[in-house]
Amino acid sequence: MKQLLFILIAFLGVMAHGIERTTRRNLKVSPGAVAVETVAEYDTIAVDREADIRLSGFDKPLRSNYETLFITNNLGERLSGVVIELNYLDGEGRQLHKREICVGCDVPDSETRQIRFRSWDRQQSFYYRLSARPRRSTAVPFDLRCRVVAVVIKKN
Repeated sequence: MKQLLFILIAFLGVMAHGIERTTRRNLKVSPGAVAVETVAEYDTIAVDREADIRLSGFDKPLRSNYETLFITNNLGERLSGVVIELNYLDGEGRQLHKREICVGCDVPDSETRQIRFRSWDRQQSFYYRLSARPRRSTAVPFDLRCRVVAVVIKKN
């Protein structure tokens, strides 16, 4: 859970695009300074029902450095990001790899968009079993189970 929190905090920092130097020295607060309340621009929501966010159309060909899938938003709000748990399995159902990723996206309510992220297969030796079958016989097919862990929405 700590890892998920760290990923979301990093994601929100990237979304803000505001990188600020924090190495200033000898700063002093003036006695007449007034505290200003800040409100977070983004909110993270744990997804309870799979009907709210639907994942479909996963693809990862053999020589691809990227994986793609379609995300359908039925939350009732515009989606700014999503945290997905991906579980990669071999033909016998044994786990090859498991990871959680945070992907920035812009998906309006009741619409579908394609998202793209770096592949876990750095050596390009695996392919998704429903993708195009490669000519190379040594390639290893894999299956996938994925679920949405949390979503990020922009507050109005």
